[in-house]
Amino acid sequence: MRRSKTTSLSKRNRNRQISAPPQHAVQQRPGYALVSQQELRVAPLPKPEELAQFEAVLPGLAERIVTMAEENGRDRRLNNRTMRWVTILGQVFAFTIMMTALLGGFYLVQQGQDSAGVAAIVTAIGAPLATFVYNRKRSSQP
Repeated sequence: MRRSKTTSLSKRNRNRQISAPPQHAVQQRPGYALVSQQELRVAPLPKPEELAQFEAVLPGLAERIVTMAEENGRDRRLNNRTMRWVTILGQVFAFTIMMTALLGGFYLVQQGQDSAGVAAIVTAIGAPLATFVYNRKRSSQP
């Protein structure tokens, strides 16, 4: 029976896993110990020692790597800011449309067109509710 010890990583890397060698692959010898070391780095920049090695191979390469990481971070922050504004504007527009449909439905009911008014009111309340339930159900599935 094969067994491997698995260590899970952060939420960002939940699909990546590091597996230890199976127990049958480790040979037991008296007086010897098997030592295994693994390193996983998830960072925009390499270690300072590695940057120094890059610089030794090609002068100016370390500066280019640092500049690339800085630009990547700047782009990510701009993208996050844009996504926040898009979300806020979408909520404002959805609220405006819903309130317009509700007020229109109440107006139609007041004018004697009950079926059209009730349909507008039910649609104005039901569409956002259905969207909320659909998104909640979709986000809970793996």
